[in-house]
Amino acid sequence: MAGLWLGSSGGASSGGASSGGAGAEGARVELSPESLLTHGVCVGMTGSGKTGLCIALLEELAGAGVPVVAIDPKGDLTNLALDQPPPESEAAWRAGQAKWGIDDADRRAWRQRVDVRIYTPGSDAARMVNVLSAMRRPPDLASEDEETTRERVQGTVSALLGLCGEEADPVRSPSHVTMSKILLDAWARGEDPDLETLVGLLLDPPFSKVGVFPTDKFFPPDDRFDLARKLNAVMVSPAFA
Repeated sequence: MAGLWLGSSGGASSGGASSGGAGAEGARVELSPESLLTHGVCVGMTGSGKTGLCIALLEELAGAGVPVVAIDPKGDLTNLALDQPPPESEAAWRAGQAKWGIDDADRRAWRQRVDVRIYTPGSDAARMVNVLSAMRRPPDLASEDEETTRERVQGTVSALLGLCGEEADPVRSPSHVTMSKILLDAWARGEDPDLETLVGLLLDPPFSKVGVFPTDKFFPPDDRFDLARKLNAVMVSPAFA
């Protein structure tokens, strides 16, 4: 699976930039980006042009300054990163674009405005995704409001437990509450823990109580060891690397 990010390097246009094509009678049809704020779906038979339509929409939106995040299980949309066609099809490619009034100047302008980044989780084919970087202490933690910090910790711990196959409730699950407290306390001490450090802190928490309960009663050592074992398996798994 590849994730494709398209963002305008020049910022969103406030001058009425639009996405356009031709209608049934050949007249140019344009839509302002503001008209595409609701959900939509593209349906059709195999080979009817759904992907081509969506790629055209993405190109036009990105060129108009609208950031786009595209999740692409098949790998079709990564072709947006291509500047030139294969030599054997270049003439037909240029002729096709010329029919729509697109020339070399238009292509250069689009490329200057759009920054294409391809992420490939689980592969080094493009930009790899480091899911553990979320555990790093935020550089602006001191100036961050408490709600934002709590949401950051909650999301990080939920993702971490998800790697172990645990769907833990952030409010009621002893594993989630304890891991959140471990991570938040580490950040408060100015530390930047990695997964190995968190596993060690889970086995031997640096606090004696969670709320009004002793730590060993709230999240017993055997349960903590079981979670630590799962996290350790994730850490040493070749597939996770």
